[in-house]
Amino acid sequence: MLSTNLIIYKQLEAQASNRMQKSISSQLISLNSLTALAFAANFLITQIHFQLSPQILALSCLTICVIPAYQFIKTQKVNVLIAAVSGMAICLFLCTAANASSTSALFMAIVFSVTYNRNPNFGWRNNPFSKVAIVALVWTLTTVLIPLLLANTTVDLPYLILRFGLFCLQILLFEIADLPTDIRNTRSIPQLFAARFLKLILAVCAPILAYLLEDGVFAILLTAYLLFVIIRTKPGNRCFADVFVEAVPLFYLILKWIALF
Repeated sequence: MLSTNLIIYKQLEAQASNRMQKSISSQLISLNSLTALAFAANFLITQIHFQLSPQILALSCLTICVIPAYQFIKTQKVNVLIAAVSGMAICLFLCTAANASSTSALFMAIVFSVTYNRNPNFGWRNNPFSKVAIVALVWTLTTVLIPLLLANTTVDLPYLILRFGLFCLQILLFEIADLPTDIRNTRSIPQLFAARFLKLILAVCAPILAYLLEDGVFAILLTAYLLFVIIRTKPGNRCFADVFVEAVPLFYLILKWIALF
């Protein structure tokens, strides 16, 4: 009887574990979908700002394969699928559109992204300052710099720095939301500085970024949304961050679209 109960218990435990793994996998897929939307929105912001052609936008979007390198789903089959799709996208990009400068930028983004979440001896994620800068740099390279290089457009360095700063702001908000779940030996900026102090700094930087990126009422609206997400982002409130912080480029894109009319 005892052995039968033990077998039943193990079966139930295995079923619960499978359900949990499926739930986690589905959540990660949903989060990666939101990340892909944010990625596309950042491309469109760059296209509108510099009036790039749709062809340049379409070719640039192939670099989306760089982003999942530091967000791999912990399932071997999915990792293989991501690697295969990413490899094909990179090959297509290099064969159809790439020039020397865009290839160099893409290679740099791939190196930083792939080495981001590796072992403690070699991984950008283990340094609280470099991991924020590296992720922001990867997004800046892929969604701002590479489209400009493909279009042979003059690179606007101040604009690159501003977009980099906006990416850093979003990443730091995610860091605050992740604070309670951070592993003890994983250092983050909110662990080094109080979350409230960090949010205060971000609240000061947000209007500066907004007014340097946009003018008039659009700067006011962008500032209002940034302050909203800064105030509402709290340690442990990852669900809010996954939706509203991830939606910062979507909101910014809507403002850019409205400004066209």
